[in-house]
Amino acid sequence: MKHAQVALTALLLGAWVSGCGDSTAPQGNNKPRIIALTAQPGSVILSGVVQVTVIASDSDSDMLTYSWSSSGGSFGDSTLASTTWTAPVIPGTYTLAILVSDEINTVSASASVDVGNASLTVSSDPPGALITLDGLGTAFRTPHTFAPIPTGAHAARLFSQHFAYTPVTHLTNLVHAQAETLQFGIALANTTPLDLGRSDILSVGGVAFLPAGNGIVFAAETNLGTGLYATSIFGSSADGTELLTGVRMEEPITVSADGTRVFYLSANDSLTTATITDTDGNGVVDMVGTPLPLENFRFGPAISADNRVAFSLTRSEDPATNQIFWSEFANNTLGELNFGSTTAGKLPTWKPDDSALAFVWDGSIYLSDAIFPGAIALVDSLFNTAPAWGPWGPQHVAYFHGVDAGSVTDLQLASEGSPYQATVYVGLSDPRFISWNPLVRELVVSHNPGSGAEILRIDGLPIP
Repeated sequence: MKHAQVALTALLLGAWVSGCGDSTAPQGNNKPRIIALTAQPGSVILSGVVQVTVIASDSDSDMLTYSWSSSGGSFGDSTLASTTWTAPVIPGTYTLAILVSDEINTVSASASVDVGNASLTVSSDPPGALITLDGLGTAFRTPHTFAPIPTGAHAARLFSQHFAYTPVTHLTNLVHAQAETLQFGIALANTTPLDLGRSDILSVGGVAFLPAGNGIVFAAETNLGTGLYATSIFGSSADGTELLTGVRMEEPITVSADGTRVFYLSANDSLTTATITDTDGNGVVDMVGTPLPLENFRFGPAISADNRVAFSLTRSEDPATNQIFWSEFANNTLGELNFGSTTAGKLPTWKPDDSALAFVWDGSIYLSDAIFPGAIALVDSLFNTAPAWGPWGPQHVAYFHGVDAGSVTDLQLASEGSPYQATVYVGLSDPRFISWNPLVRELVVSHNPGSGAEILRIDGLPIP
């Protein structure tokens, strides 16, 4: 709310009121001095209450008396130095005046208070953010309408652990009977196409960051077939290195937390792993070991920080008919089979440093715990696919979104604990997979527009 401080506050010597009419005083008697006059708040709704206070002194130590008057409204006790004033039911600007007397001399001052009713709606996309109004936290979340609200200047801010909103602060100046809406949103993320280092790539599929965050490995198709490639996210003469051939394009790839192994589906539907090394640390894998087949028909692999490999028995392009499973990877083998969900699912992704999984089932994204399997919907509107659980903010899940399976064009973020989602990029064409940078707040997505295959580096995400 606008809090008025009378101009007299700054005039500590009382020069502003020196011209007020006073009776002739005996020699040696000094006038009282008004030090400050406050009226808080400086604007109120019809019949609203204002606290008015005058601070005065008398150098002769005379007893002072007070008398309040106004151009409308009423005072609680007009003879006190501090009292209340109740506004009238008619809008306008009202003058509150004070007379301070030592029974010989009288000085005066006044303050103005605006009276009127307005309405302010604070909204946001996505909704659900806590509202701070005029510097004071409220218990209300967007969208919410404050009514009646006093006229005058107002400032709104939002707080959310899930999304960062723009603008940071919204300002408005209301008049009587005005209904105003302040709309907050999120800015679309920044995108930069990566130089894949090759001109022969026809399409791109799975993509995964290296743990150092300076390079990626990705699946790609050329006229010679499919393979696994490596590139730096900064550009390098060594970019576009071919690591392996015979990679299934419709499946994600995943890199172990220590960066020593890559897991992928071979062209003959075998879950396969190989050792990888970035010898000079430039973000480009330059050494790869002999591929090691692990199990047939284990699709959508995702590896956790403690080497548990989650997968489904359903191809990633098919409707999910089997549950999510996981096995520990040790000594170059997969251990016993464990249930990761109680429902059918595909394309699992691990919550960082946790036993939770996100996965796709029938166009929705669900959450489950690998230790105590279940199924809780995270995103269940329209069609969603290829979730990737990132380490930033409250650990957002990024995924592709569209009207249906044939119209997936948007990149969205969801956050555990929020029923809302945020669209951060639009205009994707045939998007495949997502990977989060483990060191900075960015991700990469693979998609295949008509102009050619691309991997987009996306930053400026609306994460608090």
